[in-house]
This record gives sequence, C-alpha cells and structure tokens, in this order.
Amino acid sequence: MSKHYRDTIDDFYALENKVLDAVANGDAKEALKFQEIQSKLTFKSRTDNPMEMKIMGLRIFNTLCRKAVERRHIPPVYIDKVSSSLSIPLHQELSYDDLENYGQRIIETYCQLVKDYSDYHTYSPAIQECLYFIETHLNKKLTLDILAQHCHISRSYLSTLFQKEIKQSFTDYCHQLRLKKAKELLEDHSLTINDVAEKCGYQSTDYFSKIFKKNTGQTPSDYRKNGMP
Repeated sequence: MSKHYRDTIDDFYALENKVLDAVANGDAKEALKFQEIQSKLTFKSRTDNPMEMKIMGLRIFNTLCRKAVERRHIPPVYIDKVSSSLSIPLHQELSYDDLENYGQRIIETYCQLVKDYSDYHTYSPAIQECLYFIETHLNKKLTLDILAQHCHISRSYLSTLFQKEIKQSFTDYCHQLRLKKAKELLEDHSLTINDVAEKCGYQSTDYFSKIFKKNTGQTPSDYRKNGMP
C-alpha cells in the first residue's frame, strides 16, 4: 500500500476521486494506478455474498465513471452508449473470476471515449451535427450530398468545413469509423463477414474486404482469426 494512503474510509473515497479524475482526463494508466492502491484497502462488505458485492460495486463504478466523463462535454448519446454496453455483461451469468478485471475494462473504455471525443466541443455546431449523424447512420448510405441536405448547407461548404475542422476528408472519416465498428463486430463470431459489412454500411462484401485489408493489412477473416498484428 502507498505510504501516502491509510486503510481508512476517508482515504478509500479520496482514492476513488483520484481514479475518477484520471478517467475524466482520459489517463488510464493513472486511473489504474490509484485503483490498484484502493483495491488494497479493506472494509466489511455490505453483504455476505461476495459475488453480489462485486457486481454491485462494478455497477456503481460504471455510473461514477459515466458522471466523471460528463465533465468533458462529450455528447450524452456517446456516453450512454458506453455505459449501456458496460452494464449489459453485469446482468449476465458471470463467474467471480470473470469480473476480476472488469474494473480495468471500465476504466480503459471510458478513457478511450474521452480521447476519441476530447475535441468534440471545439467543433462548429454544423460539424458536431454532422459527426453525430454519421455515427448514428454508419449502417446506411452516407454521402456528402446526404449530409449537406441534412445539415441544410451546401455540399462544397460542408466539404471545406469538414477538411478544415476534422483534418481529413469526409470519405476517409467514414471509413475510419466503419472500420472501427467492423473490428468490434468481428469479435462476435455469430456474425458472418457479410453481416459485418452490412452493419457497417458496406453493401458489397468484396469492397468491404478490400478497404479493410488496405487499412489493416489483413482480410476481415484473417483479422477475426488472428487479431491485430
């Protein structure tokens, strides 16, 4: 145990706040450091059932991390998506060992969220609306014309604005988000490669495989089998 912290309820909550501050800053390494110190403190459980106590603690921690990242002005819809995805496994039949590293997963997931959307509040309202529309329509056809019509601005102005603020083209940005989603979906072996392609907005499996290999060096099937090199 760190010499700076005592085995008291006051220091338990002080460490908890350190963890949450680090999560709000997207610093997983710092958050995990304080979580490790906190885990060495001892208190009587509120229940005689260790599994129940573990799940309850993780649910509370998920909520605390959700509130912590709200400080970064990340759109609530993205925070809710992460919070919901992390809470679902806690409703399933899991062993105590399965949950042993779940706190680390919560920390790393929220820290990545902060990193992904740290600049969101600096974008113009038009670009914020565009990014939200893209994120929520990745499984649909997306073009600059569709986006410009949705945002009630000209195609040429949107293209210029997108490049200026996002620092990449609209097409490259869409591929980036779709491929990120594809990697997540490929972990679900109940989905075929064609299913993944469709859910990511690629109507052609061959085209999806071509774009995926160009960006990762592997076909979707190889990625599913081997993971990221």
